[in-house]
Amino acid sequence: MSSQPNILILMVDQLRYDACGCFGSTVCQTPNLDRLAKEGMGFTNAFASVPLCTPTRASFWSGLWPSHHGVLINTHWRKPVTKQRLDRSVPILSEILKKSGYQTAHFGKWHVGPDSEMSARGFDHVVTRTDFQTRLQSERKEFELRDLITRDYIIKDYPFAGVTSAEGEDFFEIWLCRRAEEWLRSHASSDQPFFCVVSTPGPHPGYVVPESYAARYDPAQMPLWPNVRDDLRDKPAVHRLYRDVIAQCGDLSDDEWRTCIARYYAFVSLIDEEYGRLLALLDELDLSENTLALFVSDHGDLIGAHQLFDKGPMMYDEQLHIPLVVRWPGIVPNGEQCDAMITFLDLMPTLVEAAGLSLPRPVDGRSLLPFLHGETIADWPDDIYLQYSGEGISLYSVRAVRSRRYKYVYYPYDQDELYDEEEDPWEMHNLANEPEAGPILAEMKKRMVCWMERAEDVMVDWNVNLTPKRRAI
Repeated sequence: MSSQPNILILMVDQLRYDACGCFGSTVCQTPNLDRLAKEGMGFTNAFASVPLCTPTRASFWSGLWPSHHGVLINTHWRKPVTKQRLDRSVPILSEILKKSGYQTAHFGKWHVGPDSEMSARGFDHVVTRTDFQTRLQSERKEFELRDLITRDYIIKDYPFAGVTSAEGEDFFEIWLCRRAEEWLRSHASSDQPFFCVVSTPGPHPGYVVPESYAARYDPAQMPLWPNVRDDLRDKPAVHRLYRDVIAQCGDLSDDEWRTCIARYYAFVSLIDEEYGRLLALLDELDLSENTLALFVSDHGDLIGAHQLFDKGPMMYDEQLHIPLVVRWPGIVPNGEQCDAMITFLDLMPTLVEAAGLSLPRPVDGRSLLPFLHGETIADWPDDIYLQYSGEGISLYSVRAVRSRRYKYVYYPYDQDELYDEEEDPWEMHNLANEPEAGPILAEMKKRMVCWMERAEDVMVDWNVNLTPKRRAI
């Protein structure tokens, strides 16, 4: 057996922190994630680098801020406005591990460039949605949809939520995890350690789930978020524009939001069940004791918070606060929680160090390994810096600094936001324009400028009302 641990990454797309039983949900059922947390460590202050798939995933693989890796927006647009892939000169986690002797496999959503490039970025084995679609086409299968809630968002009649007649391996997330099971079985007896990533596109919207899972959650019994009727009156104008024009979600009724939440929870439970099968397989194959298992979401999901859907040019915690759990038997204390302020870019250096390797070049993230050993890190920052640069077809700059108590959001050409996360955890009351909050606002702006300089963010020079005017360039 190798002295290096196997590494299993269980990644999901758009899972809210508060939708997990181990992080406080009393409605959504996640027994397998809860078990993982009891056998490992949960991180209560983990945040996405960006509330968007591609740039935050690029930070996961590279350990860099978007301002350093350059992938600022999502990659699936035909006419991209920024870089669509990580430069080959940037070493990423999969390449580092493969070079050291790991067997590597990736199942599911990559979204850091074309899937066709994955083999050249350190993966021996790759399974994507295209493989699943090819299978369905060959079998000529068709499925019925019912109870759809739709709006003209991105495409006409985008399905916010619904129910499909597809069951079992005719549903992508289930099919994907079964392929990962097959690969793990075939590599169980190898002398080489494995690095296996299982990355489901769910519970990303639309929340269209099999009937057997939809039946588990009655929409009428779903509690609504306390901020579901936020009128956004004291928020930046883009929030109202997004609600009323882009996502067209401001007119959803409470019952429609309850249905969306019910289908979302059903999707989460489905993925939790499939990931539970993978964890049980590790036990069956006697691999658990030498496997570091990490569960994480790339970012969160609004799903009705502030009357908003999906994600967008906002910095609400529903989009940013993510679940993160690490289990590593014999290393990580059972059932512990870590409240350090961390972001997605801290995961890459953590996994490199856990594998007993050195980073080939400096990164922006820092290893969490001391925390995993139950230790403290005296100079760990008490705040984090977050960047947002647009969706896909346009650029739109937003920056945020989040401490334990406050969040400051900087909009270059709109009003800023300031929230007291202790007194106002649902971020309903923007304090930025209140005179008594002036000293706090000034302090958070100073913090932001320090982070911008450290991240070499171009906005440190090109900004409005954040720093004193500098000399002309």
